[in-house]
Amino acid sequence: MCFWLLCACTLVEAQGSYSDTQNPVHGIFEQYLGTDPSHRGVQGTLSFLELDGDLSPSFKLVGSVAFTPDWDWLEEEYAQLNWKSNLFKFGRFRSPFGFNNWSEMYYTPFIGLPIIRGYGTEIVPNRSINRQDGGVEAEGGGGALQYQLAVVDSAMSDWEVTPRQMDTAIGRLQVSGGQFMIGLDGFAKESNHRSGPGEQMAGIDFRWTAPRVQVRGEFVKGIGNQGTSGYYVDLFYRPPGLARTQLGARVQGIDAYNKPSADSTSFKYYQTAPNEYGSEAIPSHSAGTLYTLAVRQFLTSNFTLDVNYGMGANIPQTNGLSGWSVQLQSTFRF
Repeated sequence: MCFWLLCACTLVEAQGSYSDTQNPVHGIFEQYLGTDPSHRGVQGTLSFLELDGDLSPSFKLVGSVAFTPDWDWLEEEYAQLNWKSNLFKFGRFRSPFGFNNWSEMYYTPFIGLPIIRGYGTEIVPNRSINRQDGGVEAEGGGGALQYQLAVVDSAMSDWEVTPRQMDTAIGRLQVSGGQFMIGLDGFAKESNHRSGPGEQMAGIDFRWTAPRVQVRGEFVKGIGNQGTSGYYVDLFYRPPGLARTQLGARVQGIDAYNKPSADSTSFKYYQTAPNEYGSEAIPSHSAGTLYTLAVRQFLTSNFTLDVNYGMGANIPQTNGLSGWSVQLQSTFRF
């Protein structure tokens, strides 16, 4: 809340200081309405609000928040500084690991996120890759080579902006040439009393782009006895003569450990094993492949309709992704 108040005060002051001809304040509001086999009827699945303030050509503030029927959280709240060919972020931001930004995840024909990018999919215990961190990030490079480096607190709560313990290092190296791009990602957290034992993750992603066609994918692996591994590959295609239509096909797989939960509906996915103290829950294993066909239709400049059909493994991670699903996305920029 303090960050949003600071943004508001700074942006009001900047209205007259940056440019008399350019409004430095702009934003976007999105609403997602959908239905899938996991619930009855149509419901609001997600709302998203972002406010940006371009205070100068080299400095900006970004604040965003997301709401779902069961969960609300701060998305990103950071200050961004551009210096020469480098970019620096200070605050709360999405973990710079793979295809991590909002548009790469939500502006596609697919309604559900890739399983390995699900908010509840832990690649290592207590860490997903779809996560907001707090700290400092640097981005730079030139030509075909780009890098991202961050030192962060990877155990941020839903409403924290500033880090408490910057115990995690994240790095990404991206190489591109012509129509092809490949990225290498790494995550390493030191062990401490607050956020648990040390953990490591590794990932690789790629994108190939041609007229009307794009193929992209990610592979992620958690390093350790209870590390989860998974992948997805997406194909996007725009048919000739149908400028407002985009088709998609996705294949994805996961090999995961399921974290025990006090929720009785979740315990059916866990086994119990006796020990000297009685019985304790131990993670059970899930593995499977899911295939999804998708159509995205741009109805107007503000409304987009997505229709998906998923088929494949019936495991906890595919809940809501199998069968037919429909989503209406509304977008308003200001």
